[in-house]
Order: sequence, then C-alpha cells, then structure tokens
Amino acid sequence: MWRPARSLVAAAVMIGWTTAGLALALVVLDAGRYEGYRPEPAELTAAAKVLAIGTAVVAGHHGRVSGLRGALLRVLVVAVGTATLFLVGNALLYRYVVPLGASLDIARTWATTVGWTMLAGALGVGAGAAWRAATGPADVGPRSGEGRSRAGPVDVGPPGSSFWVRRWWVVGGLIGLAGLFVVPEFVRVGAELSVVRFVPADAVAVDRGRRVPVRVSEGRHAVFRSYAPEVSTRQCTIVDQDGNELALSAPAVPFTDNNDSIVTVLLGTFEAPRSGPVFVTCHADGHVDHLVAGLPETRGPLVRLVYAPAALVNGIGVLPGVLVGAGILAYRHRHRRTGVTSPG
Repeated sequence: MWRPARSLVAAAVMIGWTTAGLALALVVLDAGRYEGYRPEPAELTAAAKVLAIGTAVVAGHHGRVSGLRGALLRVLVVAVGTATLFLVGNALLYRYVVPLGASLDIARTWATTVGWTMLAGALGVGAGAAWRAATGPADVGPRSGEGRSRAGPVDVGPPGSSFWVRRWWVVGGLIGLAGLFVVPEFVRVGAELSVVRFVPADAVAVDRGRRVPVRVSEGRHAVFRSYAPEVSTRQCTIVDQDGNELALSAPAVPFTDNNDSIVTVLLGTFEAPRSGPVFVTCHADGHVDHLVAGLPETRGPLVRLVYAPAALVNGIGVLPGVLVGAGILAYRHRHRRTGVTSPG
C-alpha cells in the first residue's frame, strides 16, 4: 500500500478510535443518578486523558522506529496529537451533541495530558521496539519494494493475502458487534444526560383500568409509567375523538429520568392528528402509574434518535463494521484487477 493510502488508513483508524473512545467514556459515565444529572467537567476531562493515554500506547507499539531521534519524534507526535484530538473532541461532544452547560477548560488540562501521553507513547514505542527485536524486522529487501518478503516464523503473505483478509473480516465483525452495544447505549445515556425536565408539569394521570380523556394538541405526545420489570406498549390503548386507535410506538432505546428512588420510564409516543381529546386506557399488574403529557424537555440532537425506529439506531451501530467489510471487498477487487493473486 503506497504512503498516501497508508496515511488515509491511519487517519481513519485514529478518527474511529477517537469516536469510539468518546462514546465509551459517555457510556461509562452512566447517567444513573437523578433527573437532570450532569457529569462534572473534571470527570469528562479525566476520561479524555485516559483514552488519550491508551491511544498513545497503541500508536507507539505499532509504530516503526528508526533511531533515537525518530523514536522521540514519534513519541512527541503521538502525545500532542492524541491529547489534542481527544480533548477537543471531548469539548465538542459535550457542547453540541450532549449539551451539558458545563465549561470544559481544555487549555488547563492539555499540558498535563500531553505529559502523560508522552510517557505512555514512550512505553508504547519501547514495547514495539522490543517486539520487533524479538521477532525480527518486518521487511527485508530493497526500499522500492522489489524482492521484498516478510520475515518471521510464519510467512503470512502481503496484505492482499487470505491471512490478512480473514483477519480483517474478524476485525470488521467485532467492530459491528461492538457498535450494536455501544451506539444504543451512547444514545440512551446521552439523551438522559440532556434531560432538562423528563415529565412535563401538565402531565395527566391515568388510573389503572379507567378510560381517561386527555386533551392534547396536534403532534407527538408521550405516555410515561413508573418502572417495572416488564415495560410494554400493549399496556395502553389510545383512541382519538373519531374512534380511531392511535399507535403507541416504543422508543428506540430505554429512556428514563435517572432517579435513584422512583424511576419514570418513557413507555411510548403517539401522534395526535389534530387538537382535541384522546381517550387513554392503561392496564398493568402491580402498583404502576401512567401519565400522558408532551415529550420530555431535552437538549441536543441525540433525542431525535430516541424517537427514531430502533433499526436506524442499530444500523448506525453496525455501520463501521460494514465499512470495514466494504473496504476489504474493494481492496481485494483492486488486487484482482492488477493481477495480484492470493496465496490462500
């Protein structure tokens, strides 16, 4: 693979790693405390520091080093690049995607983060050098690539071989599976952190088993309920003034008010075709309360995904793995066209 292509791949991996790291940090900082909870700026910047240090170790370990000057330069680039990328990404994430209203002092934490990532990068470069010393050089032969062969205990072939293709298929599958978990959790936690008020003040209580009229305006409205092991939209039926049943759609991800004692969950949403009364009947076992009101008051774009089809959220999660698979197919197709054959 020629150098511009290597640079593009490295940039894509770095951006993907950064995005995944910030998403995982948000999932770890789970919004399970109380309604309207906001993480402290120190928590967010600390998470970014840990992720930057981890990236420095990975980048340093896999980097190719030639001489002390090259090693120092690599450590410096890794430290400054990862610290800057993660901290800036952290600030943008909590300003525009998950608005927290907290001021993150990036300048104050940047210097210490660079220091820690320099140490981590040095350890990573040292580990990579030791690994290469133990296994032998990665390449032998002229720099032009003619006559080049891979040294080591096993000849796995060039990146177009079946070994590399199989390895990247596994990587793509793992990325897709991880996305199926991380993205819905990221949407759930991010939306819950963006809550200003979960249940609007004008919510109307629905007694169990009774047909309760609720006056609503045209548009989307929500049905809330106290949390219980089983949460199903079949527990409630909604009929408009013309006798037509309105569909109650479950949110794409579980959406609650994060209260430690009495948790309220968004059971589902329905679309009122016009202003006027709707008739709501809810049935549930145990001591379960239902409320009908407008949508939760939230900030940020993630809330739109809460009301989107679940397939869309899962599709976004699988997309990075699909892109890896598409890249493998395109790479193999290019090698077939150029006459490169796979030893496998």
